[in-house]
Amino acid sequence: MTNQVSQGTLIERIGIDKSVITGFTLRNIDDDLFEKKQKEVKGTMYYVPSVWSDLKIKDGRRIGELRIDDKDIGNLYMKSTGDGSSGEIRTIATLNVFTETKNNFQNMNCLEYQQRIVRIFNKLRDEYGVDIDGYLPDLRINMIEFNTTFWIKCKYYEYGQVLSLMERILPERYATGTQNHRRIKVGVYNSHYVRNFAKTTYEEYLKDKEREPLSMKETVYCGNNKSTQVKIYPKLQQLRDTAAVDEADIPKCDAMRIEYTIKDSRILKSECNFNSDRVVALTDEKIAKFFKKNFKRDFVDQFNGWKRWNHRELLAKVDYHRKNSDKWTANFIRDSRKYVQEQNGTPLLFDIEDVRSVLKELEHSPRKGNKKYTRFRKSLEYETDLVGNNEKAKEILEKVMNM
Repeated sequence: MTNQVSQGTLIERIGIDKSVITGFTLRNIDDDLFEKKQKEVKGTMYYVPSVWSDLKIKDGRRIGELRIDDKDIGNLYMKSTGDGSSGEIRTIATLNVFTETKNNFQNMNCLEYQQRIVRIFNKLRDEYGVDIDGYLPDLRINMIEFNTTFWIKCKYYEYGQVLSLMERILPERYATGTQNHRRIKVGVYNSHYVRNFAKTTYEEYLKDKEREPLSMKETVYCGNNKSTQVKIYPKLQQLRDTAAVDEADIPKCDAMRIEYTIKDSRILKSECNFNSDRVVALTDEKIAKFFKKNFKRDFVDQFNGWKRWNHRELLAKVDYHRKNSDKWTANFIRDSRKYVQEQNGTPLLFDIEDVRSVLKELEHSPRKGNKKYTRFRKSLEYETDLVGNNEKAKEILEKVMNM
């Protein structure tokens, strides 16, 4: 794999980006190779001997702690710790596995993931002098990130209205339910939550966003759930912000990344998911099924549910303004903009097209409704942020569900 970013090289699929694995032991350390590599590695690399450690290697030495943080192999950490009350010695052994590309633009399928682990162990032995006993069927997953990256039809910022809504209607499982944390509950759509960066008002939330890197400003992030974290962000802008790729090597089009990070191995062990937390239990088919099941629950079903609820809200608002003024359009739009502020960024009018079905229902006639809608639409030529949002939402939802 290379550090290349282009439309032609990206495989749009659901796959693996990074993980933390365990289930391996330390066989031996070659001091000559270790010391040589120490001088080359820019990250952290050391080991500490210990007379009581449970990490006993071939030559009889005991290692209390071993740590290697290097971009070529990820993060290896092994340590023996003693329980102060029982005196029992416990050994920790974890390896953070990343993609082999410097920019992690392309995810891995299951075969590539297993091959990457084997290459890391071989590299540790041959170049770092650290011989790991890591039999693939014994390796277990502590944490893993499944993701998909795909090209989008418009610039990422043009999906702002869509992503903002998707974030605000995520299920209750991603909320803390308290104003002192990242997400607070608001009294509108059932199980409706809104991210609360500023901890107080929507205006302060917007000011907070101004100080963040561009990729963070446009990120949907919900990490409060103890077992699952979900994130959507502009992958190419993130590469720019982190200088992972030269600007000249980044294509002009935009790409969206959607990530699910599983922080609790019990989710993997569940019979309805993978029935095991072992590395070899993962298959491409199971990963795709798991990802889409979660995405449907969190985004597709929530969006469709909100649209049904929002139709009733729109119906009441449009009916109210039509009954109170012949020139109701301006008052309705003003009310819609005010609603966004009152509901912490949640829209009343998501897409101008949504008013079409409302007018058809109020007029009790599709023909009359369409005629009224045409006049309504012409009066809103400057409300560009309310045009095409339904199509953009459909693009994202269908893109993932059809993978």
